[in-house]
Amino acid sequence: MDLETYQITFFGYVYHVKTEEAYNDAIHYIGDGSISHDMLENYMDEMNYSWRLTQTPSSFRKKRKIADGVHEVYIGRIGNDVVYIGEGQLGRHKHLNSGRSNCYEANLHHFKGGHIDVEVMEYHSKEYAQQIEKAFIHGFKPKWNKNLTNQTK
Repeated sequence: MDLETYQITFFGYVYHVKTEEAYNDAIHYIGDGSISHDMLENYMDEMNYSWRLTQTPSSFRKKRKIADGVHEVYIGRIGNDVVYIGEGQLGRHKHLNSGRSNCYEANLHHFKGGHIDVEVMEYHSKEYAQQIEKAFIHGFKPKWNKNLTNQTK
């Protein structure tokens, strides 16, 4: 795999694309996450983007070390509803289903026996991850993001 690739993590599938244009276009196409990974692959083929699948959900579940400098933006969903979007160091998303989250609603959902589906996207810049998080919160307006949702109105 080339070092000059952009990584897209989508429901446990990890793709690498060669250009920033392909990366940005794929992220835009993913949008609210109502598409499947097959639809994303077909879209990238239709756009003639060079891409490679490097990880599937089964390999995604293996234990991973937290890498220095890697940040994530994560989207929590219940069904088709985006309920929470966050950013942090790699692995931060796990708080949503832990019962030890700083998000009261996530804890309440956890202790009532619920599960939150989480999509994770990795970035090598904290600042860029924060920009993506803010843009996603502004676009999706998840009901559990009280502070940033109010700031972006």
